[in-house]
Amino acid sequence: MNSKEQTNTLTNDELYNLYLNSKLQKSIDDIKNGRVMTLEELKKYIDELEEKHATDNTK
Repeated sequence: MNSKEQTNTLTNDELYNLYLNSKLQKSIDDIKNGRVMTLEELKKYIDELEEKHATDNTK
């Protein structure tokens, strides 16, 4: 591999860092815009999904 190919190739670490940065930026944006949920709200949401799933499976 020549040096030009090396400079145009992203390593797995670089790809991971880009992915992580993207997710962190989205999280910051979500927090700034009020798109958040408390742990208690998340647990309630999961419980409701589990109840709905259990009900749907009994039909």
